[in-house]
Amino acid sequence: MPDCTADRLRKLIAGYLGVDSSRVTDEAHLSDDLGVESLDQIELLLIIEDKFAGIQFSDPPAIELVGDLLRYIEMTSITQSNLISAAA
Repeated sequence: MPDCTADRLRKLIAGYLGVDSSRVTDEAHLSDDLGVESLDQIELLLIIEDKFAGIQFSDPPAIELVGDLLRYIEMTSITQSNLISAAA
């Protein structure tokens, strides 16, 4: 995954939560470190779906860390790229 995607995601999370982007590291726990509650997480996932083309969280795995979220986006992007290549 290009660094620009990770940077975009970190900035989006920081802006949504109103925290400094330096706090949004791969190891940051969404609820414990960043204060994301369950309803906030749902809204954040909806915002990410809107800002990142092709990303959907219809059945996401457990996402507790920012790094989990980045890996999910990476896996979803790779899967979509492979499907597009196969269809061509």
